[in-house]
Amino acid sequence: MLTGIAGITAAITAVLNAVVLLGWWDLTTDQVTGVTVAVVAVGAVIHSWFNPSIPIGNTGPPSP
Repeated sequence: MLTGIAGITAAITAVLNAVVLLGWWDLTTDQVTGVTVAVVAVGAVIHSWFNPSIPIGNTGPPSP
């Protein structure tokens, strides 16, 4: 599941950058950076929520 979350985050970021690079969506550099940061941040939050090694949102016992 964690690899899937990382893969989805990377795919969304890659598609966004490819669309902007090909000129199909006209965004400034700051806008692309903002969207990329948001996508990666959401992916990181979801990743840390499900990763038992990171105590954010995890109520179970710590991993060995």
